[in-house]
Amino acid sequence: MENIRYSPEIDAILSVGLSLSEFGINSWALTKEQALAALQKFKLKGIPILGLDVLKLENGIVDYTYDSSCYNRSEGESLSDYINNSINRAINYIKAYPSEIALFDLVPDAKWHSSISDIMMNFRNALISIVPQLEVVHIGWKDDEQYDDYDNIAECLFENLVTRNLKYNTDLVLTGYGFVKEDYKRKSYIAINIPEIGVVPFIQFKTVNEAFDNIEIAILKDEVPSEFRVLSLNGLEDKFLFVLNKGIHKDLIYSVSIEL
Repeated sequence: MENIRYSPEIDAILSVGLSLSEFGINSWALTKEQALAALQKFKLKGIPILGLDVLKLENGIVDYTYDSSCYNRSEGESLSDYINNSINRAINYIKAYPSEIALFDLVPDAKWHSSISDIMMNFRNALISIVPQLEVVHIGWKDDEQYDDYDNIAECLFENLVTRNLKYNTDLVLTGYGFVKEDYKRKSYIAINIPEIGVVPFIQFKTVNEAFDNIEIAILKDEVPSEFRVLSLNGLEDKFLFVLNKGIHKDLIYSVSIEL
């Protein structure tokens, strides 16, 4: 059985090609058609491409031609742009390569990259998606209807869609969803960077006109909540971050990377 190179999911896409294990290489060589199809699958799954190497098959022996293409993520480049730009470069390179019998060794970025904002918007989308099911079983989800049954569901989603991803990057405990702490001096928490206010703790999503279209925040004074506000989410969707409290100082984390 071959060793997993990237992850079961990534290896399943690449293993349609010729295994290079007999040549001492834990990888696969794909034809032009296979490589282009694999790149489309990577795009659908949100997996960027670091680059590719070109190989040739002569007299039953596979060898590298030393032709290659690579992509370096630009500073400030969004995750979606990174995925599309890196894969489009690989597609264009393969289509333009002069040999129709060349083989390609694709090198995906085997880390899952996500901004804290993307993670939080995914969590919000999950809350929105279960509203019909909550209504079927008469579990209140609007602000004045929420009780323990709703809280348990929301906390479970938050734990698995948000906290779990941050725990890969830190051993510190994250303040839970919908909870307000007496003070935030030694707490790590999801925050939001609001123009003219600054970085403040995020408490929860609130409903005003549509499901979960607002946010509740805490205004701190000397790391203690002094005021709570409900603001429209509109225009703040990409302003989330993670405040990692290390005791003597705090790190502001805007994105995470997790091995797939």
